[in-house]
Amino acid sequence: MLSALVCIADINEVDLESAASDIDGDVLTVKTNVSNLSDIESLRDQVLAHWGEVNLLMNDVGITRRGAGPWTGLDEWQKIINTNLWGIVNSVQTFLPVHLLVPGFTYTGMMRKHMS
Repeated sequence: MLSALVCIADINEVDLESAASDIDGDVLTVKTNVSNLSDIESLRDQVLAHWGEVNLLMNDVGITRRGAGPWTGLDEWQKIINTNLWGIVNSVQTFLPVHLLVPGFTYTGMMRKHMS
């Protein structure tokens, strides 16, 4: 039987707890805004304190705009860029030094979320 220690990070606590309830075993949940570097650094620190290492980082982060209505301004662009670009940059920048210490670490990136 394959098992894993899983940390789930999300800005939405309801979604975070819902996802965690679907996983059996040791699950760490951390409310995280990926566009905020200090949140990502806190996430790293909590994972390392809990398990001591990170073997796999899966960046399943990204938002997009829903609907066909007019853009309301630059704030929408800023939110998307902060999440989709800086979320990935922040995660890689923060976790890469940790990964380099673990033989055989794996990184994968995905983007699939929608703004409401």
